[in-house]
Amino acid sequence: MTAFTANDLLNGVLREQNVGDYVTHLLSGALDSSFPLPTEIEFSSLRETKCKWSLFGKVAWVKRWFGDNPRLFPSGVKVSFPLWSKYGCHMDDSGNVRFPLPALLKRFDPLVKYVFHESAHLYIAASAEYAELLALDKAFRASCGKDAQANCLSPAEYFASLLSVRLLKEAAETLGETRLAKRIRMQVGVEERKLTRAKDAFTASLS
Repeated sequence: MTAFTANDLLNGVLREQNVGDYVTHLLSGALDSSFPLPTEIEFSSLRETKCKWSLFGKVAWVKRWFGDNPRLFPSGVKVSFPLWSKYGCHMDDSGNVRFPLPALLKRFDPLVKYVFHESAHLYIAASAEYAELLALDKAFRASCGKDAQANCLSPAEYFASLLSVRLLKEAAETLGETRLAKRIRMQVGVEERKLTRAKDAFTASLS
């Protein structure tokens, strides 16, 4: 599997680097299917990981998730678990991803959400469009501010959120009607409501 390719609509927005066009298509929902869900994803680690409640069990699952899915991360990935990070869970420009201790102390389903979100960032970073996406992201932040709502809707964050939600839905589907599946579906709702609130607040700010 190769890294995703953006659809024609987003390709045009990226080519023109037009923040106004991005905002228009973002708020209309036209960009929500711009990137396809990754295929050939291995979710068996979610079914088989033992001691999901323990710190070491969570670390083991994170490592196995990245190890089980090398096709998602063609540029490779280095995972670390610092005691603390100013930026929380995050990926740097070199493809390193960090999950600090506070994230690991959360319940297992929020950790899955964090891991899938950073996985989406890593997957996007391998795309041919990534440099243009980052340039549009920078222009959006300069034009629309850096508050929490705008941050959720910046191109890099928004598409990572969309992909992570799709990963959560796919994971829940493979888990059936288990307790973990129900909790993962709850995290889907949390993320979808966050994006809806961000769009509503952003639309109101434009009035």
